[in-house]
Amino acid sequence: MRTNTFLLALALGAASLSAKPTFELVPGASQTSVVLSSGFVNALSTLRVTPGGLESGNLAVSGGVATATFQIPTARIDTSNLRLQIVHTGGLSLRAGSTFVTLSDFIIENFAAGPRLTGLVKVNETVVGRIPLFTLTLSGAPEVKSYDSTTDAGSAGTISIKARLTLTGDAASALNATFGVSAFVKDFVIGEGTVSGTYLDGAQ
Repeated sequence: MRTNTFLLALALGAASLSAKPTFELVPGASQTSVVLSSGFVNALSTLRVTPGGLESGNLAVSGGVATATFQIPTARIDTSNLRLQIVHTGGLSLRAGSTFVTLSDFIIENFAAGPRLTGLVKVNETVVGRIPLFTLTLSGAPEVKSYDSTTDAGSAGTISIKARLTLTGDAASALNATFGVSAFVKDFVIGEGTVSGTYLDGAQ
């Protein structure tokens, strides 16, 4: 059902674009930010797990609210078949005692089992692999605004996609096993995310 909801919402946003089937987000002008839920932050604190960012400014706390931000070097959406892939730089770290976990190289896609975010997981010096970390549930239709002028690559504008992030079963099991706890479960709310960027449609 989530997949159908996502595709419908994406179609609504895509309707305002030009007739060209694809568009991509512009590097340096696009990012994904995630406001971490108080439940997730409190759970980490209770378990004495300290979160961090892998890049400067990647994780910031203001007014008691923690926000993680990840730059988007490449992203493409094909409106003809409603498929997308959004690649990110940076990541998050989780440290407890001598255990240091990094979650990095995030990719948002909807090719397999509905919209999800996968990441490269590393525990201390061991690379575990790329696993589905979060399930994404859209908060509404993407907001698409086009500029009045066009570029040589096609028409341009901005796009904003908002979604709730929850833990997948694989991610919950991995966190529990790594830190020796049972606090994390499938659908545990991680936070509210926003993809914000400038797009070009028809770019090759």
